[in-house]
Amino acid sequence: LERLLGDPNIAISARAAAVIVHFGKEKNAHEILTQLLKKDDINSKRAAMGAIREISRNSKAALSFHVDPILDVLEDASPAVRRDAVQVAALLDGETVYAAIANHLADEDAEVRRSASESLKQAWAQSRSVVLPFLENKRGVVVSAALDAIPVGAEDALVPLRSYIQREVSS
Repeated sequence: LERLLGDPNIAISARAAAVIVHFGKEKNAHEILTQLLKKDDINSKRAAMGAIREISRNSKAALSFHVDPILDVLEDASPAVRRDAVQVAALLDGETVYAAIANHLADEDAEVRRSASESLKQAWAQSRSVVLPFLENKRGVVVSAALDAIPVGAEDALVPLRSYIQREVSS
């Protein structure tokens, strides 16, 4: 299996990394996936993120992937790569991750904004501290995306929502 990590076909290499992690040899697989994330090629980045998603789905433990390569890919020029990166970043944990995802509520691409909203909504307990300030400081599609990130019935969002509505009505 480990020789497949070096396969010239990136899909095979990424899939081999996912299988190797399943068998407990994370270090080598993480190195390959990090290399794929750092390439300029969109397909390499997307294959690596697909493998990371698969690893997360098949793992009973928390995902133990390094955050920095994922955060770097969040700033990629390709909307498809940013969309994938938002979804993969949501599998990781930490306020830095949620803040980086929340920044994509202002992304120029509507699908990236939608992915960011959905990811933040699914992790509301951890992400609310980075989402709610968007209601106070932003306008337009950014506020719309932030509103979409608030789950129905989120009582802890009532006061900020009330303030937002009052500002909107008064202006």
